[in-house]
Amino acid sequence: MKKLVLFLFIFLSGDLIAQSPNTPITALDTTKRDPVKPPQSKDIDPATGLNTGYYIGDNLSMVKNFSRFYKLMDAAGLTETFRSRGPITVFIPGDEVMAKLSAGKIDSLLKMDNLPELIALVSYHAIPGKLTLGKMAKQIDGKTGLATFTTLSGGKLYAKRDGGRLILIDETGNQSIITRNDIKQHNGLFSIIDRVLQPKERL
Repeated sequence: MKKLVLFLFIFLSGDLIAQSPNTPITALDTTKRDPVKPPQSKDIDPATGLNTGYYIGDNLSMVKNFSRFYKLMDAAGLTETFRSRGPITVFIPGDEVMAKLSAGKIDSLLKMDNLPELIALVSYHAIPGKLTLGKMAKQIDGKTGLATFTTLSGGKLYAKRDGGRLILIDETGNQSIITRNDIKQHNGLFSIIDRVLQPKERL
């Protein structure tokens, strides 16, 4: 868990590097951002209701279908990270996916004693940089069919092809399909997934 805290500290300090197919080093943008203008109809993604001109954290707080993930993000104290830091690529499970987690699991995560576990779960859904589907596919093809990415939690997330789909594999071996990808945000990208990603438990 100390590694997670250190990884997040580096990210919030603006010193973390972004990833790309050949792992070039590019600094994260940590400049002060201007207020976002009111949404225009042309900025709304019709399938998700996400405003492409908004910051990631703001979108999550306003779109009903992502309210459960936002609740966990807010409880983890990561709201500002997802609102103002970037660029970040976030893999978001909708409310219907989050509902598959048991009520007991959610209640457990929201207990103060389990805050490190909650932070790890939420930050495991984010990768520094703009990771488009094309970039992900290129890494998969260049890595003998399996690409590895480092998440904001410091954990590893894997990706492979399955026909025309891209599949994420978490550290517990569970697989999640990317159902919608490359939804532009003011500070990064959204991709929608059909399963909650689970990081490996760390001491």
